[in-house]
Amino acid sequence: MKKLFLILLSFLLLSPSYVQGQKKSEEIPSALHNAFADKFPQAKKINWEAEENGEYEVSFKMNGKRLTASFSQNAEWLETETTIKAPELPTAVSEAIATGFAGYKIEELEKVETSKGGFVYEAELEKDEQTIEVVFSSDGQVLSQEDDDEGEN
Repeated sequence: MKKLFLILLSFLLLSPSYVQGQKKSEEIPSALHNAFADKFPQAKKINWEAEENGEYEVSFKMNGKRLTASFSQNAEWLETETTIKAPELPTAVSEAIATGFAGYKIEELEKVETSKGGFVYEAELEKDEQTIEVVFSSDGQVLSQEDDDEGEN
């Protein structure tokens, strides 16, 4: 019985639906590998994923943090997202959340460095059954806001 369970578990983990979107390192163009290695030479635990829009996303660990970087098909770096905790937010962003989104609970925070220069802060906020994603500039201005309609499966 135990062998049967292990076989079924192995089958589920290796099924195409489980690994959909993930790419083996050998399947990623060498130009992307090179661009990534140049930008993040100390990266560890690297996992590539091809996005539907043709971009590539790579998650990795560096300096004790989990990061995700996006690259174009032409191996151009687009952005890097770093998961952060509330105390790491600029004061202006913390105040903007407290005043503009009173009653919302912070579910996830990310500091996003963009290829256009500078940083923005993405906050996933939840209140009752509603989840929204808000992007703030470093000075606390709301740059965008949208309902998070992806939901949990």
